[in-house]
Amino acid sequence: MIRSILFYFVALLTIISYPQNLKENENTYILFPDGLNFLPLRASNTEAKLGILYYPNSTNLKVDIGNSIDLLRVNLYEKEYITVGIEFMAYAYSTSYKQYRLQIGTLDGFFGGNATFTQELPGNRFSTRLRYIHNSAHLVDGSYDLTNNQWMNGKTPMPFTRDFAELIFSDEFSFSDFAFRPYIGGSYAARIRPSILKKGTFCSGFEVHTGNRTESAKEPFYHFFIAYHFQLAGLPEYLGSNNFQAGIKLGEWQKKGVNFFISYFKGNNMFNEFYYERIERFGIGFSVDFP
Repeated sequence: MIRSILFYFVALLTIISYPQNLKENENTYILFPDGLNFLPLRASNTEAKLGILYYPNSTNLKVDIGNSIDLLRVNLYEKEYITVGIEFMAYAYSTSYKQYRLQIGTLDGFFGGNATFTQELPGNRFSTRLRYIHNSAHLVDGSYDLTNNQWMNGKTPMPFTRDFAELIFSDEFSFSDFAFRPYIGGSYAARIRPSILKKGTFCSGFEVHTGNRTESAKEPFYHFFIAYHFQLAGLPEYLGSNNFQAGIKLGEWQKKGVNFFISYFKGNNMFNEFYYERIERFGIGFSVDFP
């Protein structure tokens, strides 16, 4: 973990230490570009988000805090460019144990960086994103019984770590009044605990939203959307997990806005302290986009 922190710190200093060179080559290099080249995958749990997902059956919450930021854009050719960015995020499971509100039971933290190559063609926008992410999971005070001075349900903290590189290929295109983004990819963990877990994963999914924007038409203020994400992971046997979202975004699709959505998840628990549990959850949530 320390080596990962040092790597990203040195990389950030390297980018920031050459502002004059970037300014002299402003047509090629853009420091701190506006927006985000690769929008986070909406239905994936390992993407930076900011929002709350409420589970009516248990009255518990999934709380997401985080963001992804592009630090540098390099224009290669016309309609071809690379961006380099960083991302920090966490999601927590909040319970109402003994009337306490926002009592956090477990937490997953992520930090790392990414590089994305994008090629824009007539009718299509192809992107390839490479990420390297450190993920660790923790039990928190909401899982501890102060009265009996013990962890609840016999579950004690388990060291969980996953340092992984992930490669995602996506294509964005429009048809009629809808915009589509299918994607496919996978990851490989350089380090993982517990060691019985498999290092490789596979994922695929898609996003569809209303509002086919053209250069001559103003983008609508709201968008209805559907997002689906599938992940195959060895925990330790390879099993699939499915996450589905449907909702509405208020605001331009590529810019700041607020989302209201419903969610259905079935698969291995996304809170990695309980990765071995197979769960099924329906949720109602909102999130804020600020690329």
